[in-house]
Amino acid sequence: MVADLHSTTSQYFFPPVTQAHNQNLPAKTYEWFERFGRNNAQAFDRRGWQYYVRDVFDFFYPGYIDMWPSMRGGLGMTFETDGGPELKKRKGDGTYTTLEMAIAHHYGASLATLEYAAKNRAERLRDFYDFHTSGMAEAQKRPFRRVIFSGADSGRALWLARRLAGEEIEVTRLSQPWTALRASSYMGGAAARRTFARGTYVVDLAQPQARLATTMLEPRAQFDSGFVRKQIAAFRRNQLRGEGAEKEGYEFYDVTAWSLPLTLGLDAWWTDDVTAMTGNRVGATDSLVPTAVPVRAQSAYVFTNESEASARLAMRLLREGFKVNSALRPLVADGVTYPRTTFVVRIQRNPPEIHGRIAQLARETGARVVAVQSAFPDTGQVGVGSEEVVPLKSPRILLAAGDGVDQTAFGAIWFYFERELGIPIVPINLRDLDGGSLNDYSVLIIPSGSAGRMARELGDDGAARLKAWVQEGGAVIGVGGAVGLLGRKELELTTVKEFTPDSTAAKDTTVTDAMRPAPPLPSPSAPGGNKPEFIPGAIFRATLDRTHWLTGGYERDQIPVFLETDHLLKASQKGASPVVFTGADLSLSGFTWPENTEKHLRNSVWASVESSGVGSIILFAENPVYRGFWRGPAKLLTNAVLFGANR
Repeated sequence: MVADLHSTTSQYFFPPVTQAHNQNLPAKTYEWFERFGRNNAQAFDRRGWQYYVRDVFDFFYPGYIDMWPSMRGGLGMTFETDGGPELKKRKGDGTYTTLEMAIAHHYGASLATLEYAAKNRAERLRDFYDFHTSGMAEAQKRPFRRVIFSGADSGRALWLARRLAGEEIEVTRLSQPWTALRASSYMGGAAARRTFARGTYVVDLAQPQARLATTMLEPRAQFDSGFVRKQIAAFRRNQLRGEGAEKEGYEFYDVTAWSLPLTLGLDAWWTDDVTAMTGNRVGATDSLVPTAVPVRAQSAYVFTNESEASARLAMRLLREGFKVNSALRPLVADGVTYPRTTFVVRIQRNPPEIHGRIAQLARETGARVVAVQSAFPDTGQVGVGSEEVVPLKSPRILLAAGDGVDQTAFGAIWFYFERELGIPIVPINLRDLDGGSLNDYSVLIIPSGSAGRMARELGDDGAARLKAWVQEGGAVIGVGGAVGLLGRKELELTTVKEFTPDSTAAKDTTVTDAMRPAPPLPSPSAPGGNKPEFIPGAIFRATLDRTHWLTGGYERDQIPVFLETDHLLKASQKGASPVVFTGADLSLSGFTWPENTEKHLRNSVWASVESSGVGSIILFAENPVYRGFWRGPAKLLTNAVLFGANR
């Protein structure tokens, strides 16, 4: 039993929960919620305390304190109390609730829950056992039986394997190639025979933690069909209502997609093939094979931009004053071809200490460094000495904070640079941006937030200073709502605009039986599907321009990206659009609105790059490191920092 004593609601809440229900949990879990809820209700009714159930709080996204133990066979519940943080809080009807009352409500619910758990301890223990055995049995019967994953960034693939092992999920690392007769890619397409190389990770879902493993790894979490019909009916009715009319809310409490192979940008497949394979069990503390110390180079050291470790190494070297370059085009060194944006550290341009230092940092970061003995390219035009290999500047990074900036968006970006990359990043309130603070830095990242509130914080003088700083070579990176800030008339740093409905396009305002009861007469200003509806946190297939520096390190044409918004972006009028949504079947995971989401998403932009003076403006529709667990698009962010500034 796990109970999270939380706050603050208008009245006390305890389970049973509302839809949506995570379909990987057995019906018995929700039956227990009902039973515990009725027991708590009796305790509250005896005292005349008010409460509510089956509303607001669902049980779908496994990112909460109550969901995680439930996915492991326990019973997790959240209790929301109705008092605090004030000592005395005025309610909407004019009455008051106090902190003392809030404590009493939590205390009463806790004792009632403990009492009921004790009375039913034997049954709870039997269900804990059945939770695991039935999960294994269900896994054996379905086509989604094994998950296979690997990646160009071996460190990120190992991170997932270790994370799974830490939850007692069995993961096998292949010691010999294994062929699956039918393997379906997480990026879509028909199932096909495929051979997986040594070192690939495999998770057989028929194991004790089957339900948790499935929840973490499945490409697309399933909703109850009745819940889906209810949301779509509300959506259809909203399409009949006018611009200023009150709209029906939807019942998504949080994001609807989180498949870890997709969020980490791994190559992943699933299969029903359970033929024998040869491999070793992965442990929670396993590590990669130690990076070999490169032999002493005569000409240069090179390391590709495919892994996070490489970006970390490049930034560390730059901060220590060493000269690091990047290849604008694929280069050839000692007979080996390296992809564009490969990092090059020339011996001639660096002090003698570079040999020992790069060997040490390669070990610390895990980057794979190659010693190049000759600058002469055996083929092609580009070698390590080419003019197509350009110098990078050490990034000094500001991160906008304060009023108008979303705190979780700020936190995810700060954590990624400071804690994971080990690169210092300086928070600054937008109202404090002055000439001195800007001139000491080369990059300003503005997380998502309210464009209007951020503009008020920045002020006219701050806007003028920021615009001049960009034109002199600074790189400003805007995420989500920050796109609107940078496009305001005070700045005019971008031509990227949010999608606006086409007033001449046909609207669908038909009233169907599935929508009833519904507004009997559509409003003349009703959107009728001609406006993007809010996307409740879903994953989509984005297409890359692999000739642009922002996408360096990605050697495939498509990656999964995340969207939680109704503000879709049009292509830049004067710049580049390196990450866009094109083609059909854009949705990879999560809930989307029929005849709306994909229609409006198609030909919109996820990342854009523009210039002003000699500076850069890099825009993202959503946070590349959303909530701190998205890593697949993170290289776009490090590329923006490394290659965007000209200061």
